[in-house]
Amino acid sequence: MTFEAMLEKLEPMISAHMRKLHIYKEHEQFRQSARVAIWRAWQRFDAEKGDFEPYAFQTIRGALLDELKMSARYEERFVPTEDDALYEQIQGEGCQRTRDFVEFLAPHTTPEECMILHAYYIEGYDHTEIAVMLGMSRAALQKKKSRLLLRLRKEMSRP
Repeated sequence: MTFEAMLEKLEPMISAHMRKLHIYKEHEQFRQSARVAIWRAWQRFDAEKGDFEPYAFQTIRGALLDELKMSARYEERFVPTEDDALYEQIQGEGCQRTRDFVEFLAPHTTPEECMILHAYYIEGYDHTEIAVMLGMSRAALQKKKSRLLLRLRKEMSRP
């Protein structure tokens, strides 16, 4: 059997592993990682030790888990930058700028939202630390913060 035929036979196995590992975004990146792992396994495989499919099963799972770890590390380290105008407003010099900013935020945010911005921009906490403080997941905090920033950007752009 050729590698191409084996790869075609193993595509449903890749999809099954992706479902089991709850991979719902960046499908092609993970699928390609699994294909590369199958290629490497194909090159290392010794037919005398058994069938290729069970060997490929473990190889695919391992490759997807490795890719998940790398993706998680990337998301931890590389947070997308926010709008410069909002960042400058928050990072302004002196206590007066901070008080002005807090006064600006008061009518537009809840106390929790204000605390998130203060902890992230002024105190320098990262998403994980703030999520622990608020008792929510890191992903939920990031989504909440991005929606809040979008709302504030709209508010700041009004005359």
